[in-house]
Amino acid sequence: MLQMISSALAEHSVAVAHPKMTGLLNETRRIDAYGSSVKDLAVLELYSKRPKAELYSVIPKGDRKPNTIPK
Repeated sequence: MLQMISSALAEHSVAVAHPKMTGLLNETRRIDAYGSSVKDLAVLELYSKRPKAELYSVIPKGDRKPNTIPK
């Protein structure tokens, strides 16, 4: 969990704005505990009434199995 959070909140992560959520996405893939290549997305609890960003969730996106990782 801590690896996902630190990866998603890294300095080179990009902001993702969607009508249903705001978040930070790390475009750099990391290898998770299962050997899959993932991009970590930190979903923020951020509303116009509450402008302080709080970490709501972290999601590993774009799973790639080890045998499909391009070399």
